[in-house]
Amino acid sequence: MDTPAPGPGPVADGDRVVFGLGNPGSRYRHTRHNLGFMLLDRLEADLGWKPSAGRGDYLLSQGDLGDHRLVLVRPTTFMNRSGLAVTQVLEREGLERPGILVAVDDVAIDRGRLRVRRSGAHAGHNGLRSIHERLGSGAYARLRLGCGPPPEDEDLADYVLSEFDDGEWDDVESMLGRAAEAVRSWVVDGVEATMSRFNG
Repeated sequence: MDTPAPGPGPVADGDRVVFGLGNPGSRYRHTRHNLGFMLLDRLEADLGWKPSAGRGDYLLSQGDLGDHRLVLVRPTTFMNRSGLAVTQVLEREGLERPGILVAVDDVAIDRGRLRVRRSGAHAGHNGLRSIHERLGSGAYARLRLGCGPPPEDEDLADYVLSEFDDGEWDDVESMLGRAAEAVRSWVVDGVEATMSRFNG
C-alpha cells in the first residue's frame, strides 16, 4: 500500500465535510457563482481556521465542532470540474459519502434565502452535475444559497459570473450568516433537524 502524501491527517468515521463550490481566482471572488466559497470564508473567519493545500485539487481547513471534526473543502478547479476534488477527498482523506454537505449558489431561489436538502438532482448546475457524474449519485446533502434569477434580457452564464450589486450585499451577508448557522446545525443535529429549522 502506498504511503499517504504529507498533509492533513485522515478523517475519522463520523466526521462532517462541507464542499463549498466556486471558481478560483480573484476575478470570480465576489460573483454569484462563488457563494459556496463565500460561505467557507464566513465559517473560517468565525472559527479562526486557515485553509491549506490538500492532497489533490482542493484547499482544506478542519477542526473540532461539537463531537465531530468538521472539514471545509474548496475545489481549486473551475466549477464544472468540482467533482474531481470531491472524489479526491473521499479517496485520500478517509471520508464517507453520508458525511458530505455541498454548498452551492442557486438561481431558482430568491436572493437572500436558502434551502437545505438531504439529496436531489443537479438541476442543471455545472458544479453539482460534475459531482453527480463522479459519484454516480445525488445521495448527498446540499445547502442551496439563493442568488435569484437573472433579468429576462441577461444570459444565465453572464449573470452568475457577475458580481452582486451594491444594494444586494445586505441580503447576501445576512444569508451567509444564516447559512453558517445551518452548517453548524447540520454537523451537530443532522440534516432533518436542519431542514426543519432553516427551510421555513
